Order: sequence, then C-alpha cells, then structure tokens
Amino acid sequence: LIINNMLKCVDMDDAYATGSSLMPQKKNPDALELLRGKAGVALGRSVGLMATLKGLPRAYNKDLQEDKVPLFDAVDTVKDCLAIATGVIVTMRPNPKMLMKALCPEMLATDLADYLVRR
Repeated sequence: LIINNMLKCVDMDDAYATGSSLMPQKKNPDALELLRGKAGVALGRSVGLMATLKGLPRAYNKDLQEDKVPLFDAVDTVKDCLAIATGVIVTMRPNPKMLMKALCPEMLATDLADYLVRR
C-alpha cells in the first residue's frame, strides 16, 4: 500500500519494479510480489520436512533420506529471498513530504488508549 502509485510515499528502484503494460507510468513492485509467493514455497517445504520428521522412532530410519531435498531447497529459497529483500530495502527512496501528508491522528488511537489506561 505504501508503494502504491497514488500515495507515492516510497519510490522503488527500477531494478526491483517494472512498468505496467496497461499503465507504463505505474511501477509494479514485482520483486515484493515474487517474494510473497516464495514465502509460500518455503513454508510448504518446511511443512513437508516436518511431516517427514514427525513420526520417526529413536533409531535411524530410511525416511531421513528424503529430508535433504526440501531442507536445502528451503534454505536456498530463504537465502535468495533475503538477498532480494535487502536490495529492495536498501534502494528504496522515501518521500518525506508524502509520508508526512499520509499521517493522521487516527493512527495514534491505540497509543492514546494505552496512555489513558495507564494513567
């Protein structure tokens, strides 16, 4: 939402965004959308690994021959995602004027309620 073209609170580097085919002036946060998809892949691999490990007896079983592929795939996926997320964050340029404009008193409603309760 913060990257949304209407708000223009943050500008993403062109290396991590593409123009829309329908609206070329609009930047699509492709890298972030792909990261969201990869999160599901990494979670799926982790769940698969846990399912393999959950019923193992104390001694070695051949089940453990099947734990390497999802484990290494999940680790590789997370490492790649961290590298991309780091690049996105490091190259983002905030627009302080638009960020200040987007602030509103309602954002602090919970903080005010906590303050009043403690008082």
